[in-house]
Amino acid sequence: MHLLACESSTSALGNAAAVASGLLRRSDAQLIPVLNEMKVGYDQLAKARLGKLAGVHNAALVDPIVGGFARGAAGTAICAVAEALLSLAAYGPSYVLIHPYHIHLKATSARECLWVEAVLGLVGERLGVPLVGDVWPANGGGAVEMLYEVAANSIVASSSGLNLLGPAPANGERPHGCGLEARLMAEVGIAAAGLKLEEAGELAARLVPRYEASLKSPNPGLPFAELYDVRRRAPAPRWAEAYERVRRELADLGLALS
Repeated sequence: MHLLACESSTSALGNAAAVASGLLRRSDAQLIPVLNEMKVGYDQLAKARLGKLAGVHNAALVDPIVGGFARGAAGTAICAVAEALLSLAAYGPSYVLIHPYHIHLKATSARECLWVEAVLGLVGERLGVPLVGDVWPANGGGAVEMLYEVAANSIVASSSGLNLLGPAPANGERPHGCGLEARLMAEVGIAAAGLKLEEAGELAARLVPRYEASLKSPNPGLPFAELYDVRRRAPAPRWAEAYERVRRELADLGLALS
C-alpha cells in the first residue's frame, strides 16, 4: 500500500533518515511543499533530489492562502495554478496535492477554498500529472458538521477532476476521527465523479450552509476510542447513526450513492 509520509514540516535530513532506514520505500511518497507564496528553498530542493535518487515519489504540496498575498478566491486560484507549475519544474513530482488554506477559517471546506479546488481540478488535464484535492474539515469526528464538510468538499473536488485525500479531522490539529469519515468521502467522491459542474455546484451550495457557521469556532470532536468500538470492530452507534442520517440527506438531495 502506497504511503504518503514525511510531512511537509520534516527537514531534508529527516527525510533522508526515513529513506536510509527503510521507513520510506520506493513505492511511497514524501511531501514537499511550495513555500507561501511562490517560493522554493534549498531544503525542499534537497528533498526532491533525494526522492529522485532513492526512487521515492515526490508529492508536491500546493497550499496558497485565501486572504493572504493572493487576496481573494480568484487571485488564490491563479496563484495555485502558478504554484502547481512551479512544483513541476522544481520538484518533478509524481502527483500534486491541492490544499487552499483560508487565512482565518483554515479548512478547505470554506466556500472560497472549494472554489479554488474546483478551478485547479479543471486545469489539471493540462498539467500532465495527477492532482489530489485535500479534504481538510474544521470539525472533528463526532460532530455532524464534519460529515457535511467532507461531503461538500468531496463533491466539488471529485466533479472537477481531482483525486481525494483525507479527511484530516479538526483542521489536522487533533487525531479525532476513524475510518467512517473516509468511507463517506470515498462514497461521495465516486458518486460525484460523473456530475456536471452545475449539478455539483448546486449540491455544494445546499450543503455549505449546514456547516459554515461552525468554521469560525469548530467542534474538535472526540478521540478515536469514543468514535470506534475496537472490540466490535465497528463505529460507535452514535457516530454510525450520524453517518447514516447524512447519507440519507445526500440521497434526498439527488446524489446517487451506491
